[in-house]
Amino acid sequence: MNRFRRYRDIVLVVALLALPFFFLRANIRNPEDLNAIDRAFLQMSTPVEYAASAVARGVSSLLSGYVYLVDV
Repeated sequence: MNRFRRYRDIVLVVALLALPFFFLRANIRNPEDLNAIDRAFLQMSTPVEYAASAVARGVSSLLSGYVYLVDV
């Protein structure tokens, strides 16, 4: 049981470290050079990227509004 847990942890760490590499690789490539796996990664990452950019825009808007009010 202990040996299984150790190998499971190693495989999980390697997978979690490799996953961002594949997302980055899919985002960097030319759209004409995308294969089916790259398209699948892009389809999975699009909602996450949209949500992250929406949150960043909201925080940026909130902070810039506050900074502009300080100068009033």
